[in-house]
Amino acid sequence: RLRRAVATPAKSAATTVWAAVRSPRCVALMLIGNSLATLMSAAVYMACIVAFGASVNFWALLSLNIVIGSIASLVPIPGGGAAVSSVGMSGALAAAGVPIETAVAAALINQLVVSYLPAIPGWFATQDLLRADYL
Repeated sequence: RLRRAVATPAKSAATTVWAAVRSPRCVALMLIGNSLATLMSAAVYMACIVAFGASVNFWALLSLNIVIGSIASLVPIPGGGAAVSSVGMSGALAAAGVPIETAVAAALINQLVVSYLPAIPGWFATQDLLRADYL
């Protein structure tokens, strides 16, 4: 029973992944989409830093964001790696020459902008879908 519950979805997932990897168009879309998402994430972080009057090299920030985000995703804590990422980026930005107060503030504002602000239009969209009886 357990085998059937695990094997069927695993086979379906493997088939879907294999179909995506075989298609050059899908691979290109995945690479471009991931690259754009990473660049936009660094741009939002840069905007948070500039909002507090500091500056840092964009490419250094991009590298820090990728490395620290990867490390934070490996840390198994409840709620994801947001706390680990914020602490790590604060320290890395301070090491890169951003004043520590600005680094901490930028990290907190970045978490607010990236994690919590999108929930507001999401709530309105959910209410609209509920009113239309789609959910």
